[in-house]
Amino acid sequence: MRRIYRSKPRSAFAKGEAVFAMLAVLVTVSFLLGGSARADVASLLVLRPLALVLLATGLVTLRTADWEQNRFILGMAGAVILLPLLQLIPLPADLWQTLPGRSIIAEIDKAAGLGKVSRPITMTPFETKNAMFALSVPLAVIVLGVQLSGERLRHLLYLVLGLGALSALLGLLQTLSSPTSALYLYRLTNNGSAVGLFANRNHQAFLLATMIPMLAYAAASRDGVIQFRWLMAALGGLILLPLILITGSRSGLVLAAFALLVLPFLVLPVLAGRRIKGQPANEARWPRYLLIASGMGLIGLTALLGRALAWQRLGEETPFEDMRFKILPTMWNMIDAYLPLGSGLGSFERVYQIHEPDALLAPFYMNHAHNDWLELLMTGGVPALLIAAVASGAFVFRVMQVFGLGMAKSGNQALARTGLVVVLLAGFASISDYPLRTPAGSAMLAIAVLWANLRAPEADLAPLAKTG
Repeated sequence: MRRIYRSKPRSAFAKGEAVFAMLAVLVTVSFLLGGSARADVASLLVLRPLALVLLATGLVTLRTADWEQNRFILGMAGAVILLPLLQLIPLPADLWQTLPGRSIIAEIDKAAGLGKVSRPITMTPFETKNAMFALSVPLAVIVLGVQLSGERLRHLLYLVLGLGALSALLGLLQTLSSPTSALYLYRLTNNGSAVGLFANRNHQAFLLATMIPMLAYAAASRDGVIQFRWLMAALGGLILLPLILITGSRSGLVLAAFALLVLPFLVLPVLAGRRIKGQPANEARWPRYLLIASGMGLIGLTALLGRALAWQRLGEETPFEDMRFKILPTMWNMIDAYLPLGSGLGSFERVYQIHEPDALLAPFYMNHAHNDWLELLMTGGVPALLIAAVASGAFVFRVMQVFGLGMAKSGNQALARTGLVVVLLAGFASISDYPLRTPAGSAMLAIAVLWANLRAPEADLAPLAKTG
């Protein structure tokens, strides 16, 4: 009896190719045009309409099977976009005036003779609308990404590594050029620092730090690990480690150290799994030694040349001299003043000016709290806290699932571990900065979430057959 083999439907394969192409375009444009967190950057006129079009396209092509297999991620995405929408709904004046922290605006309305004005929950509607539209990039990445197979999501890793390498190269050229060089892509930026495709050195350092676990995955996860891949990882380390120092980002230095510490949890289980399966596990050890020795050598050389700005800043400044620490008491007062509903997403800059102590007045202004966890609580209130708590609980549960299985038995599981590490790095970076407020940073987080959600091959058989 002749067996009949069913091949993948050509239409499904073409759909998978088209969705991946759209996602690749969106990620590329997000990195090239979305390196600033400001709302007045001209490149957003191109990026956000593109993200909205691709988001709409992704929603149209989203199938019931995609929803069923990714209900939690899509549900969380819906909750995230619902928060600013609810904050923008006008409330009756009598109800609005009862909200904590609104008395000063009510007094202004009374003094101006405006009477009772219907206002939304947010104290800064324009900034909250901007925050809502900023979510179009990560939401589009999620909606398109859940329609792809594990193999195509693995291909996305190499695209991110390529864009990261481009940003690293641009940062290197910036250090060799004038602080006012045209190589700096944004008007308001850290001139003189290696910011790469970004406007902020901390955001560049965050991207470079996330490339460390991604390089480890690229080197160790393939069947039959060979010396060439370890050598490529070593060369990547040669570039990354000194450039993180050159950025002058202290938080980037801490993130890089943490990323290096977790590498054994990513690489060793994969190699152990290869040995158990009888697959070659790269018996030659010299590429690993090359990675360690060469990286340490270049770090030392960079420091000797006086380019290790992050190390210098650690020695020159104490944490208590940093403004982000000085405003902490004010931040707690603001959180207490605007709970339970918050002051409105994106409202920190304007609301902080109401509460800014005279002792902290300075020629520069605070555009963010430089602690996104606290700023989210202040601006989003209890609803944002609940969303963050659910997301954090899901993260812990997924860590227990993926890392509790011992060795990585599949490429999907190894990539899921990489995604979880990137998400953790993003959480750490948000303690002292706001890397996820740039379109590039939010796209990077969305991609990491897609990786972290990958299941074992058995669970991927159905989507692979349908999406190619």
